[in-house]
Amino acid sequence: MGLMLLFGTCNTLLMKAQDNIDIGNGNTYTHPYVQCANMFIGELMCLIVYFIKTSMKKKKISGDQMEIPLSPGTKIA
Repeated sequence: MGLMLLFGTCNTLLMKAQDNIDIGNGNTYTHPYVQCANMFIGELMCLIVYFIKTSMKKKKISGDQMEIPLSPGTKIA
């Protein structure tokens, strides 16, 4: 969660800096295509990490052959 906060902050600061770039003749950067692509890639990387973590968790559970309680705090007699 800390890394997501760090990278989100960096993303916001970089987007703001990119919006303030002067491209000459008094014009500013007005095409957010690069920004959208960067944000999409960042979100896609989070999704990839999520799928890797869930697949690792499933392998660990199937390897242990452990029963999982239906709800926290319930004991199976």
